[in-house]
Amino acid sequence: MLAPVELTEGAGWQRRKLSPGQADALDASEVAQVRQRRADGTCEVKDNALVGTVRLGSGEDTFEVRIRPKVTIRRLLFLLGYAQDRGRWFEDEVQAAEEPDLLPAVAAAFARTASRALAHGVPRGYRQVDAALPVLRGRLRESAQLRQRSGVMFPLEVRYDERTVDTAENRLLLAATRSLLALAGVAPATAQELRRIAAALDGVAEPAHGPVKPPDWVPTRVNAPYHAALRLAETVLRSSSFEREDGETLRVDGFVVKMWEVFEDFVTHAVDEVLTHRGGEVRLQDRTHHLDEDRTLEMCPDLVLYRPEGPGGRMIPAVVLDAKYRLAIRQGARAHVYHQMIAYCARLGARQGRLVYAGSERADGQPGGRGDVIRSRIGGPTPIGLVTYVLDLRLPLAELRARIERIADDMVTPSV
Repeated sequence: MLAPVELTEGAGWQRRKLSPGQADALDASEVAQVRQRRADGTCEVKDNALVGTVRLGSGEDTFEVRIRPKVTIRRLLFLLGYAQDRGRWFEDEVQAAEEPDLLPAVAAAFARTASRALAHGVPRGYRQVDAALPVLRGRLRESAQLRQRSGVMFPLEVRYDERTVDTAENRLLLAATRSLLALAGVAPATAQELRRIAAALDGVAEPAHGPVKPPDWVPTRVNAPYHAALRLAETVLRSSSFEREDGETLRVDGFVVKMWEVFEDFVTHAVDEVLTHRGGEVRLQDRTHHLDEDRTLEMCPDLVLYRPEGPGGRMIPAVVLDAKYRLAIRQGARAHVYHQMIAYCARLGARQGRLVYAGSERADGQPGGRGDVIRSRIGGPTPIGLVTYVLDLRLPLAELRARIERIADDMVTPSV
């Protein structure tokens, strides 16, 4: 196995010495970008806003790619947890912070959370069973009995509910456990705990080989003690693949987190949480609108705030918010982001747009910039007020929360 390729997210182009096989596999995977290959094997490599650990190549050309996030492991686990269980602003509850890489940290967090949940007992549920039995159980399926056993009294075609451990919740926990156990890089102590979890889930259907779609489950008061473990299990399974630029979903041997999704989920859910106490109606990933009258060009703004207007109090779009993990440096590419926001506002009839992107606090030399805020006013028959917020994910939690509240407050009472 070749030496691992270690990168840091957001560090720009980093010079690494790669074999031709490594360079080809890395470039084809789109886990990272590769350019300027030299005869001595030196390349320039840059992350693609993915973090985690992935194994690429085959045979002797197998190697690992380890991409560390810009934020601490503790902060990244908090961001993942907040998007799954909004309203939890307690980073000190997130352990495994001393792990140097994301995979062992997530594996340890899942093992600990799942073990704590299963200490309440393995959850059971009911499933509907159709069977042919010598005695009546449940209720008789009359049509099936007449169709399959006309003139014969036994066996009886019946339908009954069976209490079982083979539930969607337990299948999800087991699938995530098996997925983590199959990965290199999980600490021995964590792997031992994962094996205990798998043993406790005896009787649950084993996950199919290949890509595993997280089983659907519904949060209820009954399964409330398992919510944190179940949401973390979904993260584990979804982090075994990502969508490439050509639209193809790539299955990876490892654990990768798409930082743009983490950021988008955190910002929209955190702002939504504040807005629920400010009035109005919030819609996330609103796909009910289209750019064209034929409804072929779908729009999907991250968050739309609806406010009552007119005598009847009809709810209309008032503010559109979009979260961008990276705002392009080139002026032309950056303008495209603003053009998209203007199109959203114009089509929806909203007079306010908010753009939130991850970065350090600075005015970026833009007119109207002040600290972490850039204000713009778009003229026309219906002027549009645009505000760009630079949100530093490394801020102390109290300050990060205050920034989120300020964004939400500015949507309720626009300042431009």
